[in-house]
Amino acid sequence: MTTGVEGLSRLGGIADSLMLRTGGCAGCQLSGTCRVCRPLAKVYQEAKAPLDRYCQHATTRS
Repeated sequence: MTTGVEGLSRLGGIADSLMLRTGGCAGCQLSGTCRVCRPLAKVYQEAKAPLDRYCQHATTRS
C-alpha cells in the first residue's frame, strides 16, 4: 500500500520467494513436484504437526 501501484510489479517475485522449499522441506527430493503452499507448510512445521497433515508426499517419503 505504501509503494502504490508501482509496488504491484514486485508481487510476483515476493510470492515466488515465499514458495521456496526451506526449513523442513529442504533436501526433499520430491519438492520439485510439490504443490503445497510453502507459507502454510512452514506454520505446520513450526507447530510440530505430523508430516501427513501438510505434506502431499508424506506416505512416499516415509
